Amino acid sequence: MKKLLFLLALTLSVSATPTLLWQTAKVTMVSDGDTVWLQDGHKHFKARLIGLDTFETKMNHRVFMQMATLNDLHPRKTHTAKEVLAIGHKTARWVKNRILNKMIQYHSYGTDKYGRELIYIKNLNYLLIRYGMAVQYPTNLLHPKRKSFLLDASREANLEKRGIYGTF
Repeated sequence: MKKLLFLLALTLSVSATPTLLWQTAKVTMVSDGDTVWLQDGHKHFKARLIGLDTFETKMNHRVFMQMATLNDLHPRKTHTAKEVLAIGHKTARWVKNRILNKMIQYHSYGTDKYGRELIYIKNLNYLLIRYGMAVQYPTNLLHPKRKSFLLDASREANLEKRGIYGTF
């Protein structure tokens, strides 16, 4: 009976652990640094990179929050909306150069409230944070090891004064 209960508990714990299989898709468009369009067979969809936030490329209310982030990082300098948008455009260009019209591997984490697929792109989410082009955003990343991995990338970028942590 103990063996049966043990096997049942083991089966339940294994099935409760999400398995993340790499999926493949082609990047057809890059909207900004953290939003892309993917083509996976007949499915064409908008996807949001999970675990990070890049700076805006269009003027909206979030630009002011990102100005505050820059002011927190660099309290001796007052940052402008123009600087936020410049960082956003530079990041978007970097993402386009790296993945546009290429096949990528990704993990899916479901959809957000706007209907976008939440994804982690292999070798991209980490690099955006590591190079200081994105802020680590742990609240929307469910995978604990990946969350820790991105937090380490953020700390390293800050220590090395890369991207937004330095002069960009």
